[in-house]
Amino acid sequence: VGLWLGLVRDVSGFAATLQFVGNVISDQQLNPTIRAQLAYYAGIFLSGASEIAENAEVADATARAGVIALLNRIATDSTLASSGVVAAAMASLSNNNAWIGAAAERSAELSNFLRFGADFEDFRSETLLVPEPDVLKQTGPAPEWLLHTTSGTLSLRLDPLRSPATVTAYYNLTRDEMHDGTSFHRIVPNFVIQAGMLWDETTAGSPAFRIPTEASEKTFSRGALGVASAGRDTEGSQFFVMHMWHPHLDGGYTNFGHLVEGHDVLDALLQGATVVNTEWR
Repeated sequence: VGLWLGLVRDVSGFAATLQFVGNVISDQQLNPTIRAQLAYYAGIFLSGASEIAENAEVADATARAGVIALLNRIATDSTLASSGVVAAAMASLSNNNAWIGAAAERSAELSNFLRFGADFEDFRSETLLVPEPDVLKQTGPAPEWLLHTTSGTLSLRLDPLRSPATVTAYYNLTRDEMHDGTSFHRIVPNFVIQAGMLWDETTAGSPAFRIPTEASEKTFSRGALGVASAGRDTEGSQFFVMHMWHPHLDGGYTNFGHLVEGHDVLDALLQGATVVNTEWR
């Protein structure tokens, strides 16, 4: 996002940047989840760029047309338009720019997309999870979460003190056997293994609830357990374990545990491996 904003200098630069962003998020070769996440960040980009678009140098029809063209491009893309987190980000942007709303009135696809985003955000705002004291009493101060996979078992020590809402959510997901049978859909060597996509890829795997971001001072070293995120307070069922230290994640993602047993399993897991079942100890 910072790179995108850095490219904006004048009307031509602004238009070129929007075209570049549109090309990236429309790349059909990318995983649908990755495309949806990039489109979400495009919404963040537009939120920052919209202030630039209001400046004297670029506040003209060309700049606004570029923003509307990108929004229409997203709204007419079946994968992106069906992603609640993407639609919500764009709806939030439109709320701060009356000229986007006026353009939406002339485009049925864009109008429906923004309306869906507003409804989705309203629904999710009512389902932001909170810590449950009864659950935290059961887990204790240092519970272990066991992931039995087709490649072996990962034993992870969780941190309810720093991430009580996340631990509560994952306790309930385990109790309901929600992760059982899901795959490790993302393996990036020397970075992370990621699993927990319980919902359709076209919605970026977003569940019908949100876990608040519980970022802390803990560093994302090898074996750290984090929660995938598309922005603040958008965390859900997808989790990742670090292959090696990546401090650029520090402070931006929930770090709610660390691997205590199964380092060989961590290294052996390949994309498509499956979570057989999960349990608490």
